[in-house]
Amino acid sequence: KSFSQKENFWEHSSGSYNWYQANQICSSRDLRLPTIEELEDSYESGETESWIENDSDKRYWSSTISVGENGAYNLDVFKGEIRWDHLSNYAGVRCLK
Repeated sequence: KSFSQKENFWEHSSGSYNWYQANQICSSRDLRLPTIEELEDSYESGETESWIENDSDKRYWSSTISVGENGAYNLDVFKGEIRWDHLSNYAGVRCLK
């Protein structure tokens, strides 16, 4: 099933955070970090274009972690590139209902 913004709600948190902080921000709002697949689907459908206009962050954390490597994946919404980063590195946060 294709991911659609119409079926979900994205909430932005300004600033850059490490992965732990990003998870806490979303949890405190009864929301969650999206999976890397959800971020990628949103990019491919053009839904992340509005994020570029309204935000200085270009990479966004996903909930998809790399087991045993202490890292998680994020998505560059300018280029559509998926990248692995250490959990202590900083990226933008978009929470999902």
